[in-house]
Amino acid sequence: MNYQLIRSKRKTLSLQINSNAELIVRAPNRLSVKKIEQFIDEKSNWIEKKSTSIDAKKPQKHGYIEGEKFLYLGGEYPLNIDITYAKGLSFDGQIFSLNTGGKQEFLAWYKTAFKNVALPRL
Repeated sequence: MNYQLIRSKRKTLSLQINSNAELIVRAPNRLSVKKIEQFIDEKSNWIEKKSTSIDAKKPQKHGYIEGEKFLYLGGEYPLNIDITYAKGLSFDGQIFSLNTGGKQEFLAWYKTAFKNVALPRL
């Protein structure tokens, strides 16, 4: 199992799983590597459980494909891709319609929507 070992002037061993699901081990300066690895083996179930839960919480990247759901004002709305559609991206209250462009079109649309919805409330 891969881990980052940080030794310091301390008396206890500790395990930490960071936001990238990487294991960080903090250990006393004089503790042997064998004892550190034994401790990691004992806690392997906890490590796997925490790593899995962190991976599950990571947001999924959008593929900008037909039927994919996008968030807007607390709801999830599907994407409809139509090459004959004149505008880049529009939202009719239930469906996002996109001709081409993907990510750049969505970023521009979200910025405009933010200016129209959120800024007047500030």
